[in-house]
Amino acid sequence: MTRKIHSQNHLKSERPSLHIYNQMSTIRSFVAIPIPDNIKKSVQDWVEPFRRHDSSIRWVRPEGIHLTLKFLGEVEEKRFENFFSEFTQLLTPFRPIRLSVKEVGQFPPSGTPRILWMGLSGEIDPLKLLVRSVDDFFERFGFPKEKRAFAPHVTIARIKEKPSSTLRAKSPTEGAQEPVTLSAFGGTAPLAPQVPQGGTASPPRALRVARSLTGSSGFLRKWHEAGPVSFGEFVADRVVFYKSELTKGGAVYSVIGEFELGKK
Repeated sequence: MTRKIHSQNHLKSERPSLHIYNQMSTIRSFVAIPIPDNIKKSVQDWVEPFRRHDSSIRWVRPEGIHLTLKFLGEVEEKRFENFFSEFTQLLTPFRPIRLSVKEVGQFPPSGTPRILWMGLSGEIDPLKLLVRSVDDFFERFGFPKEKRAFAPHVTIARIKEKPSSTLRAKSPTEGAQEPVTLSAFGGTAPLAPQVPQGGTASPPRALRVARSLTGSSGFLRKWHEAGPVSFGEFVADRVVFYKSELTKGGAVYSVIGEFELGKK
């Protein structure tokens, strides 16, 4: 059902055990499909030229790149024994899913972004079915179901500061979570914030962030002009329970349970 994985960088591994449960009261956790190292390297190599463009962009470290299926939040450790005892049965009907990591985009789909992502293509219907099944599984244990439709993506960066709503251009479909690639903007800036009339002081940080991201020489334009890109294909054959520990240096992830698709 589970197996130990060798530690790598900020990703640690732990086998579920009563020792862990007795040492801690809750675990901040989520369920995800891991991304292979070769694809993570391709992603990191591609974004490297953008990394120093703006300090407002917080890039995800390679060990933090994954496909999230369900965020659980703080969970009592003793509950994981119940999860693990039934999770293999949940995954038995599923076969491995072939996916490709390609294209780039943002959330929200227009205006100043809060999330930058890489898109997924391939066997998306089986992936969506898996996500619904995982969501239904945890609903039985009292976790609320996801309200937003699943949008297949891999988060690679977050914008540190969220500009105020007055600095954002609203989309007709604002609130929708269906990914839109940056090519939808046609190379034009989706937002053109203005300094208040008569103002001479430096604009607020949120305004500077918006300008840096969306202006004529801004990050999103450079990102878009880099052109279409594909980061490779992989077969998603397992689902992992991760523990997330928040530190000053960022989140540290540990594998606490790993389950194969289609295993009886």
